[in-house]
Amino acid sequence: GGYATQQRKLLEKQVDPQRATKPTMHLIRLMLMGIRILSKHSIDPDMTTHRFSLMEMRKGTYSSVDRDWWYSWLKECFDFWAEKTTLPDEPDYAKANEILLEIRKRNLEW
Repeated sequence: GGYATQQRKLLEKQVDPQRATKPTMHLIRLMLMGIRILSKHSIDPDMTTHRFSLMEMRKGTYSSVDRDWWYSWLKECFDFWAEKTTLPDEPDYAKANEILLEIRKRNLEW
């Protein structure tokens, strides 16, 4: 959520709206991913159900008002799920490091 907010602030400073279409599409995709992670507790990068809207956003079909609406709506959804999620506030760094070391160890054995 914090990263998406930073990206949003950078986009607001963008002078040329046409140059903001691709970064805006990625911002919306990030918000959708964040909502999915918070609500389903899994990472699934498949954006098939949103592909048409994301591609139209990238092409510049949507106005800045439309893009602002998308972001505002997704921010509300994100905030809702951030309050409801049972995910911990911080990752288990020790467990993540253990997994990373195991992956590296396996790759060295190849």
